[in-house]
Amino acid sequence: MRSFLLFLALYGFWLILSGELKSNFLLVVGALGSLATVILCRRLSPMETPRSSPATAVRFILYLPWLLWQVTLANLDVIRRVWHPKLPIRPRLVRVPTRLSQPLALTLLANSITLTPGTVTVRVSKGELLVHALDDGPREHLLDGSMEKHIAALESEESR
Repeated sequence: MRSFLLFLALYGFWLILSGELKSNFLLVVGALGSLATVILCRRLSPMETPRSSPATAVRFILYLPWLLWQVTLANLDVIRRVWHPKLPIRPRLVRVPTRLSQPLALTLLANSITLTPGTVTVRVSKGELLVHALDDGPREHLLDGSMEKHIAALESEESR
């Protein structure tokens, strides 16, 4: 059942992004791509995750606008740095401590950091992430722990 729902979600997402509803060939290609992705996900099974509750799904949906806002703010910061005449960029590696322990939560944190312009997660280890940051601005934002708090709220009670 989960595989079927994943297929429907992937194919629906493909339909929305492609906007292609008239070409039978492209509809079949989208369905085959979605099916192949489901098969790969089933075979790889990279992480065993506990089943999440509907409340967790709602909290994740509410997390996405917050993340998009952070990405927007970081984009504006990177644009300001690039357009500044003296290019105030001082790259550095930052150790970001984390109390998250679930693999899925750590992955979400690492990916959220990497999605935010000006930062890239280089390594994830127990209790810490190593992140490349363009300057002190992104570094300070990483160390304030706000992203970790949002992701910690997503974890279900069973995984805490």
